[in-house]
Amino acid sequence: RLATVLQLPSEASCRVGHDGKKASERCATCHPAMSDGRLVTRDRIDRTAPMLVPKGPSGWGAAHDLAFVEDHRGIAKANPSLCSQCHTQSDCLDCHTGVVRPMRIHSGDYMTTHALDARANTQDCQSCHRVQTDCLACHERLGLGLGPDSRVGVGSSLRFHPDGFAGPPGTPQTHAFAAQRNITACASCHTEDSCLACHATTKAARPGLGSNPHGVGFGGSVRCQALAARNHRVCLKCHAPGDPNNDCL
Repeated sequence: RLATVLQLPSEASCRVGHDGKKASERCATCHPAMSDGRLVTRDRIDRTAPMLVPKGPSGWGAAHDLAFVEDHRGIAKANPSLCSQCHTQSDCLDCHTGVVRPMRIHSGDYMTTHALDARANTQDCQSCHRVQTDCLACHERLGLGLGPDSRVGVGSSLRFHPDGFAGPPGTPQTHAFAAQRNITACASCHTEDSCLACHATTKAARPGLGSNPHGVGFGGSVRCQALAARNHRVCLKCHAPGDPNNDCL
């Protein structure tokens, strides 16, 4: 909970950022003012709401009355940019940690439908969740991981990737296109070992299937030499020392 009775930041906390250096110290920066410079205020008779109002289309629910700390979810979902005028994400996490206050941000059946939001990126999941711990750990517990006991293997209706995602090379559905477009998305579930299992040579430190991920003419090319000169240890992930395909320097 915040410093004031109305669950609002105190003026002193505002001035930490609005010190005239990091941000303007003028109150009208965040609060609407009239033409004569006076700030717009609410009815002085209503002591359950703050005197000042935020800029922008405040709409319903932005009054920060005594019940606002309990029912702010509606406006936070409908107009998050309004909240961000005064609050940072850390203000949310002060309560929504799963310890101080239950994580009741999502609807009760969200576990069954969250895949739609995750794929469409309609919500910034990673603002609260960590992919490698929260997502992957839960998926593996439910048998939806990448292990041999997973229920998302070939032929399963629960598999994440489409048919043909692992190969053959050159077809539109292969993972090469997705990896080149956004390798960080792959890394949210897969580790380096996933790549090495197929792409490492058979004589590498961690032998693989020797499936060459490089295009035609890559060996000895300017790009090959530049990458090897920058960090040759990366090459040794797939190539064994003495491999003629690794000798481009």
